[in-house]
Amino acid sequence: MAFFFNEKSIHGQFHEVGTFVNSLQKLLLLKNEINIKGYPLYCQRSLLSCMVIPETIFISVISNQPDKNLFSSTLSWIAKDGPFWDEDGIREHSEEEIFEYENDLVTDSSIAEAAYHSIVYSQAATISLVPSNFLINPLKVLWHRDARNTLNCDVQNYWEKQPLQEYLKNYEKPITSWRMMLEFATVHFPDLIFLDGILERLKQEPFNHVIAKHVIFLLNILQQLHVGFNEDGQRTAESDQLLDSFFRKKDAVFSDESDTNKNDFRQQLTFHDPNGNDVFCSYHGKIRQGVFRLHFSWPISPDIPLYIAYIGPKITKA
Repeated sequence: MAFFFNEKSIHGQFHEVGTFVNSLQKLLLLKNEINIKGYPLYCQRSLLSCMVIPETIFISVISNQPDKNLFSSTLSWIAKDGPFWDEDGIREHSEEEIFEYENDLVTDSSIAEAAYHSIVYSQAATISLVPSNFLINPLKVLWHRDARNTLNCDVQNYWEKQPLQEYLKNYEKPITSWRMMLEFATVHFPDLIFLDGILERLKQEPFNHVIAKHVIFLLNILQQLHVGFNEDGQRTAESDQLLDSFFRKKDAVFSDESDTNKNDFRQQLTFHDPNGNDVFCSYHGKIRQGVFRLHFSWPISPDIPLYIAYIGPKITKA
């Protein structure tokens, strides 16, 4: 689950400091509700320099506040701790993609990032200021992936405490360890078989929530592919679309190893199924953060087990 502060909800509606500070205090109460549940509230790195009242930027307003607790908590969030969704390794949507809300281009905004998360990971929401032009739930966003493919996305949006609390009740605790990640995966992706040794290998690496999120994303696609067959054993249209989007495109997130790597790293790419049989897993999903890879068995067929063999740093390093 990911929450994003909607910086678009600052759009020239504030004309005096006091009105903006009251709105900011309400926002921090919502942020606290999110943090209590174990989730961060992502924001944009440029928020500090955002114009909040005429001729006055965000940082100047909070710097001049007599309430030092308000100053320190706000500054810690938007200037130091974040997290900032638009940093390398965290940002998901591309600046080349077109996201639209109410006929306005919102690419490079938190709304676009939340829309991406809502579609790809199924869990995301924005938090907006009061008053603003964004007191509506959901925010209906269009994602124009290409000239022929437009996706409709309803982004959950909150600005009051009680509806947010009700929303938060529906979600599990955030994943904070490799063990939790694998426990989550085995429950939510029952058609995937995780081979022994994955957790032991992961324990050698410090936990990273961004990597864990991407692992869940990759596993979700593999789960859908394994069940994406009709009664005749033929792929469904939805399953074939997944292959087009994630396997067949240039620089796709899933691919096979090169012939050279298959030969040079054959031993490292060979694993053992529960019966002790060798399983060669050269197909893999890519995770840019930490240069991680997720190796799995191939081909994917309804009558063949789909093994998840390895999650960790890239095996085929030169």
